[in-house]
Amino acid sequence: MVFPGADGVTSVPESHLPAGFLGGRRDGVKLLVVDRKGGAISSDIFMNLSEYINEGDLLVVNNSRIIKASLSAYFPRLGKYGDFNFGTSRKGGMVLAEPRPKELNRDLRANDEVQLIGPDVSAKLIRKHEEFERFWWIDPGVDGNNLMTVMKSYGKPITYSHVAFPVSEDEYLTEFSRVPGSVEPPSAGIPFTEEVLDDVEGAGAEIAELTLHCNLGSLEFFEFSKKERLLNEEYSIPGRTLRKMVETRSNGGRVIAVGTTVVRALESYALENSIDYREEGSYEGSTDIFIKRGFNFRAVDGLITGMHDGGSSHIDMISALVGPEMLQTAYGLAVQWGYLWHEFGDMTMIL
Repeated sequence: MVFPGADGVTSVPESHLPAGFLGGRRDGVKLLVVDRKGGAISSDIFMNLSEYINEGDLLVVNNSRIIKASLSAYFPRLGKYGDFNFGTSRKGGMVLAEPRPKELNRDLRANDEVQLIGPDVSAKLIRKHEEFERFWWIDPGVDGNNLMTVMKSYGKPITYSHVAFPVSEDEYLTEFSRVPGSVEPPSAGIPFTEEVLDDVEGAGAEIAELTLHCNLGSLEFFEFSKKERLLNEEYSIPGRTLRKMVETRSNGGRVIAVGTTVVRALESYALENSIDYREEGSYEGSTDIFIKRGFNFRAVDGLITGMHDGGSSHIDMISALVGPEMLQTAYGLAVQWGYLWHEFGDMTMIL
C-alpha cells in the first residue's frame, strides 16, 4: 500500500500555519469521517463533531502541555549554528536530544561541545542513542530542574520545515493542556473549542483525561517502523478515567481516543492490566509501543486524529484500526477534497 506522503511518493497539501493566522477558527478545519464497520467515508467540518457522537460515549483526551524544548545552539568544532531539540528521556544525568538541521548529524562526534545560545551553557555530546542514531545522549551542562528553567526562559517550541515560520507556544495549546511535559504537541486536541466540547457533552457523551508526555518524534519515514518501537514515553491514567471506560463499555458506549498518544497509553495499560481496573488514584507507566496491522485493540473503539504522512508510526496505528484498504481509500478522497496535513491541518474521525 502507498499512502499519500509516503517517502515523497505522493505529495500532500500541507497546513503551513495555524487556522488563526489564516483568519479562520480552530474548529473550522475539515473532518474526514470513516465508518470502519459500515464502510462509509464522508467529509464535514470539525465544529459538527457532536453529530457523530452517541449518548453514552466517552472521549479520552491527553492533558499534557507542550514545553519549549528547542534551544538555539552553536557547534564550535563545525563552526555552524543550529538547534538542539531536547527529548523527555533521561539516563544517569544524560538527556536525549536531536541536533537540527538533520545534516549536522553527519559531522558530529562524541565529546563535541555544544554552546547553548542565551543561557551561556556548554553541553557535550556523549554518545548516539542505542537504536536511533539521529538522537544523542548529551550532558546538558545543567541538572534536570535547571534545564527546565533554561528552556522556559530561552527555548522555543520544536517546529519543523512544513510550518511557514516559528509560532508561539500558545498555538500548540489545547483546551486540555494542563500538565507541562511534552516536547512535541499532542496536536489532536488543537481543533477542540469550548463550543465543540459543550456540544459533545450536550450529545450525552463524557470527557475523561490522561497524561502522556510526547517524546521526540522527528525520525525520517519508516525509521520507527523498521525498529517497531518508539522512544519511551511516560504516562499516567487516573482511576476515574479507567472507571469511566468500564462504565461506558458496560452500557454499550464507545471509548474514543483523542489522539494517537491516548491510544498508546490506554492500549499499553490494557496489555498489562485488566481493563476493569476500578481503584482510586492513578496508574503510572511508560511505553514504547508500536501499533501495527494485526494489533488487537482492547481499550479503544474509535479515534480522532490529524492527517498523517505515510511511513509514520501514526499511519501504522490507523491502518491497524481501520484496515489498509479503507485507509488508502479515505486518504485518497481527502487529497481530492483538499484536506491539509500535519498538526495545524484537518482531522480524521474513525468510528
